[in-house]
Amino acid sequence: MLNFQYKNQFQDATSFIAEHYKKLVVLALCFGMFFMYKLVFIIVVFFILDFIVSYVDQKYKVDLMFDFNPLGLIVFSYALSYNYGFIFVALLLVPRIIIAKLQRRHLIKLPILIVLALLANFLNALPIQILGSMLFVLRYVLEYTLDFAMTGTVDMSRVPRRVIHLLAAIFFFAYFGDALVGILRA
Repeated sequence: MLNFQYKNQFQDATSFIAEHYKKLVVLALCFGMFFMYKLVFIIVVFFILDFIVSYVDQKYKVDLMFDFNPLGLIVFSYALSYNYGFIFVALLLVPRIIIAKLQRRHLIKLPILIVLALLANFLNALPIQILGSMLFVLRYVLEYTLDFAMTGTVDMSRVPRRVIHLLAAIFFFAYFGDALVGILRA
C-alpha cells in the first residue's frame, strides 16, 4: 500500500515534467545564462521589456510608464562603460523597426542617447538616483530643444506622457538603481 502511494507520486511528478519540459528547459537556460553571461542576460531583459512596451503602445495604445531603453542605457553606462550604453543606442531602433513604428523622432533621439551614455559614464561619481533622474530630465530638454531647432515647433502633446515616464524613472533609480549597479559591477 505504501509503495503504491509513492509510485503514484512519482508518476505524477514525471508526467508534470513531461508536460512542462520546454518551460523548465527555458527556465534552466535563463538561470544558467544569468550566472554565466550576466551582462548579456540583463541587456536582453531590457531589450525584451522595451520591445513589449513598444508593441503594447503600438497595438493597444496603452502606455506602460517605463522607457526601458534609456533606463538600461544610463545604468549600464554608469556602472560599466559608455560602450554598453552605445549597445542600447543601437537597440533603440530594433523593436521600432520590427513593429514598423520607426519615426523621425526616434532618429533624433540617437545623438541625445549617445550624450547621455557619455555623461552617465563620466559622472558616475554621483549617486545613480540623482544622476539617473537628472539625465532623464536632460534627455527631454535636449529632445525638445533639438526638435525645435529642426522643425521650429515643439510637440507639447507628449508632455504628460513624458512626465509619467520621468516619475517612473525616478522611482526605478531610487528603488532599483543601486541594486542593479551592484549586480553589474559584481
